Amino acid sequence: MIRYAFTIFVSAFLLFQVQPLIGRFILPWFGGSASVWSVAMLFFQGALLAGYGYAHFSIARLKPRAQAGLHLVLLLACMLTLPIIPPESLKPDGPGMPTLRILLLLTVSVGLPYFALASTGPLLQAWFSRSYPKKSPYALYALSNVGSLLALLSYPFLFEPVWGRVDLAWNWSYLFIVFSVLCIVVAVSAFLRTRRTEQNSEVPVAPPGPTEAPAELEDSIAHRPIYWIAFAAAGCTLLLAFTNQMCMDVASVPLLWVLPLSIYLLSFVITFAGERWYPRRLCLLLLPLAALGAATAPGLEPYVSLRWVIAVFMASLLVFCVVCHGEAFRLRPPASQLTKFYLLISVGGVLGGLFVAVVAPLVFSLYNELPAGMLATGALILVALARDPKSKLYGGRPRWAWTALLLVAVAAVASFAYSVYYSLEDTISVSRSFYGVYRVKETPEGSEFPWQRVLYSGSTIHGRQFMGKGSQGIPTSYYGMNSGVGLVLTSFPEDKPLKVGIVGLGAGTLALYSKPQDHFKFYEIDAHVLDLAHEYFKLLEDAPGNIEVVIGDARLQLEREEPQQFDVLVLDAFSSDAIPIHLLTIEAFELYRRHVKPGGVICVHTSNRYLNLQPVVVSAAREIHLDQLIWLSGINISTGTTMAEWMILTSNETVKAAFQRRAEDFYHHEQEIGALDDWSPYIGRVLEVEDVDEDFHIWTDDYSNLFSIVR
Repeated sequence: MIRYAFTIFVSAFLLFQVQPLIGRFILPWFGGSASVWSVAMLFFQGALLAGYGYAHFSIARLKPRAQAGLHLVLLLACMLTLPIIPPESLKPDGPGMPTLRILLLLTVSVGLPYFALASTGPLLQAWFSRSYPKKSPYALYALSNVGSLLALLSYPFLFEPVWGRVDLAWNWSYLFIVFSVLCIVVAVSAFLRTRRTEQNSEVPVAPPGPTEAPAELEDSIAHRPIYWIAFAAAGCTLLLAFTNQMCMDVASVPLLWVLPLSIYLLSFVITFAGERWYPRRLCLLLLPLAALGAATAPGLEPYVSLRWVIAVFMASLLVFCVVCHGEAFRLRPPASQLTKFYLLISVGGVLGGLFVAVVAPLVFSLYNELPAGMLATGALILVALARDPKSKLYGGRPRWAWTALLLVAVAAVASFAYSVYYSLEDTISVSRSFYGVYRVKETPEGSEFPWQRVLYSGSTIHGRQFMGKGSQGIPTSYYGMNSGVGLVLTSFPEDKPLKVGIVGLGAGTLALYSKPQDHFKFYEIDAHVLDLAHEYFKLLEDAPGNIEVVIGDARLQLEREEPQQFDVLVLDAFSSDAIPIHLLTIEAFELYRRHVKPGGVICVHTSNRYLNLQPVVVSAAREIHLDQLIWLSGINISTGTTMAEWMILTSNETVKAAFQRRAEDFYHHEQEIGALDDWSPYIGRVLEVEDVDEDFHIWTDDYSNLFSIVR
């Protein structure tokens, strides 16, 4: 028993430790997008399905000796692929098709070892059931989820802060070799025990004991696999939907992948530990509250800390996943069909992953996976209750209860429809790409406000232009004349040609600062954003300077280019409020320094509802020996500008002095036009640079601590 338990535990630990590890390698290669994790999860679910399929085929079609021999050959083949470090040759060299590239990269890097690990759990549980027919193998499945949970929680809090990605990849590879030895020992012992059993003419598989008896359900046995697949698909859909919701508004980092995935695994641990651990009535009563919490959590941000928003999301996800997996376990088969059960559970996981990663971006223009997933899960649960003779709602009775449930369902659908309608109000374009959801809104006819168009990425403005004659050339939103970047770009002499690099295009507002002799070079990862800028805005066309747009991840492009000798390099590549971590590491800032002229300026847009980015930027700036200024611009309704925090990094005393003079001029001007005090939102001001704690760990490609900067 101990041999099986320990080997399954180690296999599960490795299986889920590799997910955030390999994600950390590839995330910077694909722009730090939240969609990278969705595609990665689709790969992991597919590899899991392949592993379960292999285990099911092996148990169903091969003799014990052949099973053990085949698995040992597989493990030996896996060792030839170690270490699990993605090859640099697979880095994307252009926009291409990121989904296919990610799937190919993961297949080459970890495909075979992940397949072997995925098959080990059900295979060893089947061997255990054959060797110990009077004991339930489902406890081993719960144990494997404990190992998976520990792997996920230990990665961001224990392993990642201590070792870099490469060291972790090697350590993982060494542990995989240890696991392979353990698996060989178990395979040999299982084969020997089976042979002794056959020699003693004992029945290889005993009838299932009381703990293996499936729950009663007045459905045909043929219908149960449909429920296994459906509930597993619902659980996986909600896992990815909740994860994307957080990553799109905060940051796509392993920490925010690990938390939802840990909750997902915890639900398996709880429900597969035994029927008493799934209080069905209580969980079903909590389900509407969980849905309400998930729907209202984003609106809590102005009133509570991000930690509480995440806590509400995670509590809601736990309730949904416990119900989904509790219902699947309630319908579990006897141990003789164990591998089939796991195989179909995995099929459901793949279907859920396909829906979120592939189907939803094609079907939904907005990000609607989460509400759609919750509504579909609710409908599935109602179907299960209606067909369960143990349920008080069996057979569609009592009528009053079903009438009430129908009204609740109608209200939920109506609420969902209204939220979509509200999001699309005054919208002239809504579209979606691999990197985000974009909306273009326009002032309706007859409005008292000036005619303008606004580009939204997620819930955040990424560009605004007044469309009336005479006002189209006014810089707006975070990039107005009184913004930090506006002050910098207007601090240089008029007759000096400027070369400016800009990471992040948006609607193209910063192009308006160019002069005929200037060269402005934009780096934009999403070609669709460039299409929107040309189709709905005139900022790029009306810019007087020479404007160049490079499509591709800025960091990868800058790594390939010769030093550009920029006078100013602007970093403004956020999607919604999510931050691309790989653009804020010390390695990234060293790259920026290489492309900026001696005495040049790096402007970093640090406005963020959730995160205080000052310590990250300050620590990196000090490492590359640049001084820091922080300018918080005020609101100016007449020019369409909003509050924005910009950090100015430079060692040029002349530029700093010019910036300070420009800042003071704006400060006094805005104070004269009616501001009541120095802290009015209408006044721009220079902020003091935070005294970064000596214990603050500078962010690197190997390390970043999101919770250390949560507001």
